Amino acid sequence: MATTSGIATGGADDMIGILINFVKANGWQQLDHATEQVNTETTIDCYQLKGTDVSGQGNIYVHIIYRKQTTQDIFAFELEGSAGYLPSADVKQFGQNPQNSYRDTGTTSSVIVRVPLHRNPIQYWLTASPRRFMGAFRHNERWGALYCGFIMPYGLPTQYPYPLWIAGNNITTNDYKTIVNGCPWGASNVISGMLYCPSGRWQSTPLTSGPAGGRGLGIPIWPYKASVASQRMVYYKPLKDSSNTERYALMKQIFYCSNASEYGTFGEPEGLSFVTGWGAAGGDILTHNGQNWLLVQREMSSANETSAAMLLE
Repeated sequence: MATTSGIATGGADDMIGILINFVKANGWQQLDHATEQVNTETTIDCYQLKGTDVSGQGNIYVHIIYRKQTTQDIFAFELEGSAGYLPSADVKQFGQNPQNSYRDTGTTSSVIVRVPLHRNPIQYWLTASPRRFMGAFRHNERWGALYCGFIMPYGLPTQYPYPLWIAGNNITTNDYKTIVNGCPWGASNVISGMLYCPSGRWQSTPLTSGPAGGRGLGIPIWPYKASVASQRMVYYKPLKDSSNTERYALMKQIFYCSNASEYGTFGEPEGLSFVTGWGAAGGDILTHNGQNWLLVQREMSSANETSAAMLLE
């Protein structure tokens, strides 16, 4: 995997170009691109991207629209995934490609995964491989994040052929001033992503009070959604070594579902771990077995149990 970091001095206007150029340099192909002045205050910059799976045989489709509404101080990435691609599809609109996360088969509701950003300078960290890309974005103490691409499935390709996860900060607002406490990982207390499940249906992540737009079940992410309170208390505490020194605990994040229609343990995000975050803050670099991990906060929350670690390599 490749990684890069820096400052997008022009804010979101620069960030979209940095992100697209980085993923294109690391295994992703740009299939389509268009811009449009939607109205007097809104512009969109739209990209259809294609990655490849581990075998190099399958394609992974991710659709990004950068929406800018200057007078309302709104600058955001809008995200969609799909299991196929139609060259005739209008890149300026979601819901055009087969089996898309925007409007799943058999549903009338629509879901847009969103990452609110900012017009001012943004500190960023990006990682990419041909099968997924991930980003963390920081303006002052407000964080945004995204994960687009395959997770690491617990199963053979014949059992789980298309483990695509599209995740951001929320599915309700592009306005960074609206604090919804969302993030891609399981600490989000709002729906922030869509996972393409072995059933061939899109389900919302993580499981909160209910699924997105009537989308079936909602998929929990362990250990954030551990069902027993005493388990959560153990997971959210630091470990101590033989000298009684507190250490960070990096643990896998695991998608699972106990509902009969999607029953199973599906897999884990690649390069994204649960971390206690004990004694550390967003932006700190944690070193584990010679690898560097960035501690990423959930939007404005600095609580230990809401953090995640993003692998920087």
